[in-house]
Amino acid sequence: MSASTANAETIAQALEELAFLLELKGENPFKVRAHENGARILRALDTDLKTFLERAAAGEVKGIGENLLEKITTISKTGR
Repeated sequence: MSASTANAETIAQALEELAFLLELKGENPFKVRAHENGARILRALDTDLKTFLERAAAGEVKGIGENLLEKITTISKTGR
């Protein structure tokens, strides 16, 4: 069994949904774009999700900040 519950595509879909909801709520456009960019980054992965998360935690992935990384990690572990 995989160490993560959700795969990169599932997480990307969740980030896109979050971006949509943030936009409806009238949140800062930067937050909306950050979630959309996070989804694009996940869809373009050239490595497995675990390696990506390790690289992102080390600050090696441009466009993935601390808050977005926390959301991606939570979704990867819990599926939500």
